[in-house]
Amino acid sequence: GASGGSAHHVALDGYGPQVYATSTHSSRDGILYRSKDAGETWEIAATWPVQSGMDTDIAVVPYGSVYIAHTPYEGGPIYRSDDGGDTITLVGAYDDSGSGGNAILEVDAAGTVFATGSPETTFIASTDRGVTWTPRGEWMDGRSIAAMIDHHTTLYAVSVKGPVLRSGDFGVTWTEVGDWGTAAERDIISGSGWIDVLSND
Repeated sequence: GASGGSAHHVALDGYGPQVYATSTHSSRDGILYRSKDAGETWEIAATWPVQSGMDTDIAVVPYGSVYIAHTPYEGGPIYRSDDGGDTITLVGAYDDSGSGGNAILEVDAAGTVFATGSPETTFIASTDRGVTWTPRGEWMDGRSIAAMIDHHTTLYAVSVKGPVLRSGDFGVTWTEVGDWGTAAERDIISGSGWIDVLSND
């Protein structure tokens, strides 16, 4: 952190009774935790060799792979586990620019993996399970996207400034459909981008 102390970050995702959490820290490797009983008990599934207190994200495919992303500031590496988290492998990088926003990761119903990169308003997609990445859609605004979710084959993204975006064509075009920030009565809701969005089904 800025005060010279250690920095850390946690992310969470899952499907059914399988829940995964990542924990990164500036003085140790990343850790993937796993619960097989909807969060009641936890175990360390695996580690990966990145010491970072910066933002990470995790996306879990129902009955499939677990993806972990680091920020574009760290080269945007993508790690994947195909065995329920027992082993984690570096498979690609979604943005190696060295600049950009938070680590944002989502997998849609077709298995396409999405991230956001530099510039912060660019959506990037991988159709080969995180190995190669190509731009797919953009949103022309100066604030970064802070969260993304796939809900019944429709993608939603949320800006730190408040706008909610929707894409019904697998991330090619994005339309502003609302603004959750209007309730806060100020211009920037979360300057750091530490917000999230979820679906109740």
